[in-house]
Amino acid sequence: MQQQLSGVSILLVEDNPEGREVLETVLTLAGASVRTASNAEEALELLRGSVPAVIITDIKMPGHNGFWLLDQVRALPLPSAVPVIAYTGHVSRSDSQQLRAAGFDAHLAKPAELDEIEQMVLAFARWRPARA
Repeated sequence: MQQQLSGVSILLVEDNPEGREVLETVLTLAGASVRTASNAEEALELLRGSVPAVIITDIKMPGHNGFWLLDQVRALPLPSAVPVIAYTGHVSRSDSQQLRAAGFDAHLAKPAELDEIEQMVLAFARWRPARA
């Protein structure tokens, strides 16, 4: 298997243990360095330790949701903008527009194909503008 994501750090936020494990395994096999969180609060704690190249987050989670997490990430004094990808089962056109309007850089529909995930993560990992 080609490791297209070699050297790419990802923070994966998913409350479903099975879904989190599957996606973590797929991303790790593709060469990524993956840290996982089961909720938004845990994800924020992990961000205090180091900043990933990309964040992939579920939207509907117990407690705070993915929108809340996005707002918290954008408010952090990070050295560069971190792309945040919504990973959700909601894929209608209005859902997509709502995610974009909220500030997500992109979204993936559950379940996403491995190639689609890899290509999106690669594209965003290469795009790291400095914070204004």
